[in-house]
Amino acid sequence: MITAYQEISKWNDFNKWAIDDEMQKVQIMDSKRLDKTTDEVEKIKFFQQGDFPKTQHGIFNPSVVQFGNYLKFIFRCEPSQATWSGYFMTDKGVPQISTGELTQDGLQVNPPKPVYSGMPLSCRPEDWRLFLFREKIYTNFTNYFYLDKKWPQKTVHCRTAIGELTEDRIIFLQEMSCSGVQVKMNKEEKNWVFFEDNDKLYAIYSIEPFVTFLVDENWQINKMQSREIRFNRLGYRYLSCSTNPILVNFPKLGECFFMFCHQFLTPKGKGSRNRTYYQHGLVFRKSDHKPIAWTPMPMTGGGVAIGGRHDGVVYFSGAFQDEANIYATSGEGDSNCAIYRFPISLIEKNLRKI
Repeated sequence: MITAYQEISKWNDFNKWAIDDEMQKVQIMDSKRLDKTTDEVEKIKFFQQGDFPKTQHGIFNPSVVQFGNYLKFIFRCEPSQATWSGYFMTDKGVPQISTGELTQDGLQVNPPKPVYSGMPLSCRPEDWRLFLFREKIYTNFTNYFYLDKKWPQKTVHCRTAIGELTEDRIIFLQEMSCSGVQVKMNKEEKNWVFFEDNDKLYAIYSIEPFVTFLVDENWQINKMQSREIRFNRLGYRYLSCSTNPILVNFPKLGECFFMFCHQFLTPKGKGSRNRTYYQHGLVFRKSDHKPIAWTPMPMTGGGVAIGGRHDGVVYFSGAFQDEANIYATSGEGDSNCAIYRFPISLIEKNLRKI
């Protein structure tokens, strides 16, 4: 019997297959998805494009924090086609928040309400994620802006930014920079994820290499840890962070941090709007934050027919749990919302040592 690890080793240079057709690669990836190879994964559709005010062109990329059985959600909502039409600075996306609860009858999520983004007119914030730090709710989000050395201002940049979430607004706190640890900033810096451990805040900057930052009380980065780790996988495309990590007690591994990360293929041609995303699970130790296991086969993916504006986009933006399951909150096709339920035992069964 060929194990998943043996199969990954066999195809350890996926990009050099004698296959030029990206669609064919997607078909192979889809056949290995955890939600395709077992009936233990449940997909729950909830808020859809147009369900609420200011969602005419999408409500998606939901993120979440958890207080026992109670949940706090945030959503990216698009009232116009601005971001898809190239004039995304003038018509902004709208953050909306909601509450939910895990009950004996299942998951209940209340209708969302808009909150102020807290950002000036010259910026476009989007893709808000939530995390807890010292019992307060914060959001890490992507903030877009134009920046050139001289006029006209026409080159798009972005940074990961931090805000504190209240009941009616996001209070902007910091644009993150890693210049303090001598890391050169890219024109686009996004998908940093954050987690609390022993009353300290950390950020994961990248997966390969696995780079973590220690964030001080003034949101400055003065310490970095980098590990050169190779994640054997089908695809071998760039790996990026998806969700802020959560602490999970696995039956065999014990208490570890768990997060989702993603890679993508381009079956409909190159360009960010033609991507098919594949989500993987990643586990790292609580003691030293070293990655120890992950799911080399994708846990789910967009394929080519997920629905919505961009058919291949399945974007996990948050995670929560009950005693037996991990739930991933997902944006579907840059239009709609879904939640995937993965039994913890199933995830652990499909983990492979790194």
